[in-house]
Amino acid sequence: MRSAKGNLIGIISLALDITAQAQAAASLRRSRDMAEQLSQAKSEFMATISHELRTPLNGILGMAQLLEMMELGGEEMEFVRVIVESGTLLLGIINAIVGYTEIDATRPEDCLEEFSFAEVLALAADRYDHVARQKGLTFDVAIDDGLMETLTGDRRAVEKIIANLLDNAIRFTDAGGIRLAARRELGGGGDAGVGTEAAVLIDVTDSGVGISPEFIEKHLYSPFKQAENAIVRKRGGVGLGLAVAKKLVDRLQGSIDVVSREGEGSTFSVRLPFRAPSPPAL
Repeated sequence: MRSAKGNLIGIISLALDITAQAQAAASLRRSRDMAEQLSQAKSEFMATISHELRTPLNGILGMAQLLEMMELGGEEMEFVRVIVESGTLLLGIINAIVGYTEIDATRPEDCLEEFSFAEVLALAADRYDHVARQKGLTFDVAIDDGLMETLTGDRRAVEKIIANLLDNAIRFTDAGGIRLAARRELGGGGDAGVGTEAAVLIDVTDSGVGISPEFIEKHLYSPFKQAENAIVRKRGGVGLGLAVAKKLVDRLQGSIDVVSREGEGSTFSVRLPFRAPSPPAL
C-alpha cells in the first residue's frame, strides 16, 4: 500500500490453498481414465464373446441345413425349420452386437481408401431389392451421376450405414415400398469439414409404420432401445441398427436426420463428407 504521496507504507498478501481443488481434479482424471478403460474392456469382451458364440452357432446351422436336404417326415421337417429360423435370428443378433462393438476398435484414419460410391450403392440396391421383393415391397433407387467419380473415405462404414438404414426400412414396412436416393453435393469447407471437396446426401424413404415424435426425441438412436408397442416389437431385432448408423455417421463427421409420421412412413437423411482424389500431376 502507498500513501497519498506515493510512499510505501505496507504490503497486503493474499494466499489461497488450492490443495482440495487440485486433488479433486486429479481424482476426476483418474475416474475418467478408469471409465475409458472399463468401456474399452467391455467392448473387447463383447466382441470376443460374440465371435466365440458365432463359431458353434454356425456349426448348428450348418448341420440343420444339411438335415433340411434329407428325406424327413413332415413333423421332423418342421422341427428342423424351427431350428434353422431360430438359429438364423440368433446369428443376426450376434452379428449386430459384433458390428456395434467393432466400431471403436479401429481408428478412422486407418480406414481411408478411394472407392466408388456408386458401386457401394449399386451393391446395396442389388442385395436389398431381393429382400424387399420377398416381402412384396417395391424398391426404387436413384443414384446421381455425380457419384460416378471416386471419393476418399471409409468404405466399410458407408456400407454399414446404408445397410442398417435399408434393413430398418424393410423391417418396419409391410406394404408399399422403399426408396434409396443419393446425390453429390459439390463444394468444400463448411459443414463438410476442412479440406473436404464433396459431400454425399443419402435418403432412405419407406412407407412403413412410422415413428412417434416422443420416441424420436428420446430414444431413436439409443442402443438396445425399441418402441414398446406390439407392432414394432414383433419385427424382432435388438434395437442396434439405427444406433450403429448414428455412431458411424458421427465417426465420419456427418449428420443424420429423420422425418416421420406414425402410420405414414419415414425418411432418414444422411450427409457424409468426403475428400475427392487429388488430380494427377502434370
